[in-house]
Amino acid sequence: MKGDRYEAIYRFHLGDYGQISVHGAYVTTEDTYLSVTGGTWVFAGAYGQVKLQQLVFPFKLFYTFYLQGLSADLPSELLVTPVPSSPAVEASPAAKAAQPGATSPNYTD
Repeated sequence: MKGDRYEAIYRFHLGDYGQISVHGAYVTTEDTYLSVTGGTWVFAGAYGQVKLQQLVFPFKLFYTFYLQGLSADLPSELLVTPVPSSPAVEASPAAKAAQPGATSPNYTD
């Protein structure tokens, strides 16, 4: 299969909840697991993996977090069942506009 391989370095900013740092090899032809290298605020002490699914190269990716080592319980709004991954999934207009209640508190894009 033809595809690309990248070294990915991410920092997921989740508003007032903190940040999660991730890195690892990212392959565009298959699901990839990246390493969680740390976190802040409610994610302090985090380690584990993030599953990266390539839906539409290079614009649409789906992330599933498998976190361990958290020192605090996660807020309920972070523990919801995600929508199934699909190229047709889109953020709501309110979330795209970063409106309060549609994103994490104090989220910025």
